[in-house]
Amino acid sequence: MNEDLRANIERVRAAIKEAAIKAGRNPLEIRMLAATKNVGPERIMEAVRLGVRLIGENIVQEAGEKFAVLERAERDFFVKYNVERHFIGHLQRNKVRKALGLFDLIESVDSLRLAGKIDDEAERMNGKARVFLEVNIGREETKYGFLPEEVGRAARDVSRMSNISVEGLMCIPPAGSTETELREYFRKMRAIRNEISDISRNLKLSMGMSSDFAVAIEEGADIVRIGRAIFGERH
Repeated sequence: MNEDLRANIERVRAAIKEAAIKAGRNPLEIRMLAATKNVGPERIMEAVRLGVRLIGENIVQEAGEKFAVLERAERDFFVKYNVERHFIGHLQRNKVRKALGLFDLIESVDSLRLAGKIDDEAERMNGKARVFLEVNIGREETKYGFLPEEVGRAARDVSRMSNISVEGLMCIPPAGSTETELREYFRKMRAIRNEISDISRNLKLSMGMSSDFAVAIEEGADIVRIGRAIFGERH
């Protein structure tokens, strides 16, 4: 077993606990998602055996290849270890059907058009797609997602689709944001979630990554997406 990986996971879990206690929250209510883009299946398997139970991938094709390797290495791998798989990257509409077959939840629904495609494909597959809506919290032209003022209407529109369950919101703040700016973004996400609580009283917030997850937890994150702090620098 990779002791560096074990140490990294333990370090992140300790930091999550510390941030939660500081904010007066229950650490057990916060989930650590291991972001596994560019991480090989062997390392993913090690992380799972070390207790990681939620993983996130950014690219459908890459995820499919790695998941197949894991299932060949150990039958019913994800069921055996009770691992939940989230898609956290930009999802192209022509990849929706494959994504729904690979992932338990799509965190990055960034348009009504994409939501409609997911709804159609879920109906064809006789299932119900679990999704988060992606919020372009920093209003960046280079990023996908609903603008903050659009989320309320979008959430209600998507929640009326028959084959989709809206379970939360996700965001990625602008790179280089100061701690003060991060707190403002994360607080805005929490406010948006509260504004649409009529959709569900249990909507989750997926926000915070390796460099800012402690701040995100203090401001209300339920899921933090951690890559580098677990797996180190990747290329």
